[in-house]
Amino acid sequence: MGAREFDRQTIISAVSSEQTKALRVDFDMTVNAGSKGSIYVYARPGYICNVIGLASVLDAPSLQGATTGNYIFYLIKLAENRELESVKVNRAYNQTNQIYNNIVVNAAGALEVQPTTEIAQIQQIKGLVFDEKNPLEFRFLNNTDVTIDMKLLNAFVTTHYVERRIG
Repeated sequence: MGAREFDRQTIISAVSSEQTKALRVDFDMTVNAGSKGSIYVYARPGYICNVIGLASVLDAPSLQGATTGNYIFYLIKLAENRELESVKVNRAYNQTNQIYNNIVVNAAGALEVQPTTEIAQIQQIKGLVFDEKNPLEFRFLNNTDVTIDMKLLNAFVTTHYVERRIG
């Protein structure tokens, strides 16, 4: 239904700049049928973050009564007013979507997966960089026949990253 931004200070606590960190983002939003919802993740001011790992689960919308349609999960890097689509997974209404160790689980069962190979998926995700002006966007497009309450689904993304001070 709308976008939700995570405050830079809330997301990332001040720790050693070379330490690996994990951030779990729960999709706590309602997405109407035919609509999209997004969550943006920013780095702290003066820092740049390199993604080294991603895990994600989105339970099948059929758990909330969907009987037709599909849903699409995107991981998008926003850079200088451009969208750089890193991962796209299109699933039927009755399929769970999982990403584990940077690989789309059961990709063959999906309606569409981009990139198509596991190696390319790992390279796309592991190479992501975000900062305070160019966030990561986790987008959910609901093409099913029901409004989906994301917090009732097992809907989350955990990102592992390395944070480095700029300059």
